[in-house]
Amino acid sequence: MFPQGEALRYFTVNGDVLSLVEVKDGFPLVTYQGYVGAPYDKTFTMEYDPLERFSKNKAKNQWGTYPKLNKPLIYEFTTGWGDSSTTYYGRITTLNKEELLGTTGDPVTGLPANTKQIMKTFKLPWESRTDAPAGDGIS
Repeated sequence: MFPQGEALRYFTVNGDVLSLVEVKDGFPLVTYQGYVGAPYDKTFTMEYDPLERFSKNKAKNQWGTYPKLNKPLIYEFTTGWGDSSTTYYGRITTLNKEELLGTTGDPVTGLPANTKQIMKTFKLPWESRTDAPAGDGIS
C-alpha cells in the first residue's frame, strides 16, 4: 500500500505483520512493524479488520515510530494460485473506506492457463496517463 503521491514509502502486509518500508539512499528499510493478526485470546472472525487495527494504532508488538495516516493508500492485492488468481487494485480513504479501481485475472471462469487475459487500465482522478490507450481503457 502506497500513501497517495508517494513512491519511496509503502506498507506491506505479510501474514499477520504490517511493515512500513522507507527507501533511504536507494535501500529499502523497515522503519515500523506491528502485529495485526487476530486479537489475542479471541476467535478470528471474518468481521475482524487488520487494517482498522493498524489505522487505530491497536497493533500489538509494535516497534519503530507509528506512522500517521493522513493520505489515502493505493493498494494492490493478489489472491489465488497460478492461473487461478486475481489481482485487485484500489484505494483506501483516510476514513478507512475501500474503493475498488480495477482487477486483472479471472479465477471464476475456469479459463485454461494459455487463454489471453484482458487487462483493464484505469486513470486515477488526479493523474495524467500517457501509457493508456484513448477510448474504453481496454488494452
